[in-house]
Amino acid sequence: MRFYLKHDREPNELKTGITKPYRKRDIEQVNFMGEEIDFDDTVEMILKNTDLDFGLFHEFLDHFQLHGGFDSLRKALQKVVPFETEHTLPLELIPSLTSPFKSCSNILNPEYSREMAEELQSIIIGRLENMTDEEMKDVDKNTIK
Repeated sequence: MRFYLKHDREPNELKTGITKPYRKRDIEQVNFMGEEIDFDDTVEMILKNTDLDFGLFHEFLDHFQLHGGFDSLRKALQKVVPFETEHTLPLELIPSLTSPFKSCSNILNPEYSREMAEELQSIIIGRLENMTDEEMKDVDKNTIK
C-alpha cells in the first residue's frame, strides 16, 4: 500500500477487463512523494477508506490476470474438494488462497467478482459437505468459521 501511495500513476492500457474502469483523478492529491508513510497511518487509511483506487494496482491486477494468476488460484482451490486419485488441499489453506480475491474486491469488475464468488462458494461448500467424520473431529473449529 505504501508503494501505491508513493508511486501511483494512471495505468497503462488494461487488456483483461478484470477491473472496474479506472476513475481518473488528480494524482498529485494522493501522491506522497518524498514523505515518510507510517505503517499504522497506512492501515488506518485503508480501514477508513474502502474506496482507494490506484492506477498501478489496476495495472498490476490486469497483468496478474493476463498471466493466469487468478486462474491458478482457482485451480488450486478446486483441489480442496477430495477426489480419490488426487491429493486434497487442507482446509487451513483456504483463507490464504481466497485473501487475494477479498483484497481486490473494491476494484474488480462486478461481473467477474460475482462469478468468482459463486465459484469459490460452491468449492468451499462442496469441501465442507465432503468432510469425513474423522476430518471433522480433527479440524480446528476456527478454520471453518
